[in-house]
Amino acid sequence: MEKEVLELCEAARTAADAAASLDGGAEEIRCIQALNQLKELPITLQLLLSTQVGRRLRFLKNHPRNKIRAFASELLAKWRNRVIQEAENQDEKNKSLESKEPVEEAGETAMADNKKVRRRKVVESPPAKITKN
Repeated sequence: MEKEVLELCEAARTAADAAASLDGGAEEIRCIQALNQLKELPITLQLLLSTQVGRRLRFLKNHPRNKIRAFASELLAKWRNRVIQEAENQDEKNKSLESKEPVEEAGETAMADNKKVRRRKVVESPPAKITKN
């Protein structure tokens, strides 16, 4: 899957460069087709991170051709939302795991925010006597 994503990314990039420099409507169509194929793939967070495809195609958001610019912006927004959603899901998962961790109230140590905390007993001492000479 990673190889296919990288090949489509390179095809979109090459076609976009040609569409910008030529009067090429055909290259614009090739670029949009490659971007559409990327859009249809089941891209995961891990795949986005390993291929860096979002960074590789970010320049298309400023492409001189309106159709390429609009399609690329839509695709990158979709991927960005997926990253945010998966990060939120991971945060919720981590919070639920933290809330299930046992904490020893009577013991000397406790787990709080995945860090060991040393509890100390506070012993009150009698007030010091001050005498004047």
